[in-house]
Amino acid sequence: MKVSAAVLALLLIAASCSQTFSGPVGSDLPICCFSYTQHKLPQKRILRYYSTSTSCTLPAIV
Repeated sequence: MKVSAAVLALLLIAASCSQTFSGPVGSDLPICCFSYTQHKLPQKRILRYYSTSTSCTLPAIV
């Protein structure tokens, strides 16, 4: 009886500590820029780049 009570307590603790997600797995929030810089980067230091999401208020290349 003590073992089943301990197992039940552990299950309740684990269930209350687990995170719940309301959406699909992964991040749905876009990565946006909020300011620009005029600093030029040396081309040899650029490994890759991407455009920010179209839902961002400021379009940018990161």
